[in-house]
Amino acid sequence: MRGKSGVPDRWYNYSCHGKVLIDRFIALKVPLSRRIHSVQHDRRFTPEHVIEKLPIGMLIDLTNTMRYYDPKQFTASGIEHVKLNVPGQVVPPVRIVDRFIEIVKSYLNDPESEGKLIGVHCTHGLNRTGYLICAYMILQLGYDPNEAIRLFNAKRGHRMERDKYLESLRQMAPAGQDNGRLGVQPEGGYTIRSGMHPEAYDSCPGNRSEEGGEHDSRPEMRSGGYNSRPGMQSDAGYNDRPG
Repeated sequence: MRGKSGVPDRWYNYSCHGKVLIDRFIALKVPLSRRIHSVQHDRRFTPEHVIEKLPIGMLIDLTNTMRYYDPKQFTASGIEHVKLNVPGQVVPPVRIVDRFIEIVKSYLNDPESEGKLIGVHCTHGLNRTGYLICAYMILQLGYDPNEAIRLFNAKRGHRMERDKYLESLRQMAPAGQDNGRLGVQPEGGYTIRSGMHPEAYDSCPGNRSEEGGEHDSRPEMRSGGYNSRPGMQSDAGYNDRPG
């Protein structure tokens, strides 16, 4: 939901980005275009900040709208921008998880990606972002669900807050295990690539790393995918709520 000022609700409550997580992920809140003049000057976080301060090679945008910035600001600087519409406050369906994993694997298999971060953001860079990064860690890298959640929370500097997201993640079976928690296992054995040291980058001014939470087109879809996984939505049924 957008606040009366044009700034997303609770946007100021979250740090601009976290620290680097395994496989070169870095979670961000949505950067806001300079054209959104209502943003407090000393608390701005813009595409220019991302481009100048973070060595990002690809940015995955999970917001369900195009109003916050122009993707050309990133592509003009040589940063690949991928739009994956994910409505807030509902558990992403299987096809979204599949597509996210596909995007990440394709990027990491490109030799030119070496040494560059994968930035992922929703509105606050927390719930949708955390869900999909953790799902990748569990389903592709074999992380225990609770460990994936713990690592994400620690690196983001805020805790995922939506119980249904956490419950869904905890029902996922790590890659390489067949414990009956999932109907179909994804292909496992994906190797973590080295490249980025998990050190912190300077976050934006005026935001504290306090613990807490986090519309117009359909989610990006691909054919195929998995039929049914307990804990993950198999259909859309979305509305336009932030999450």
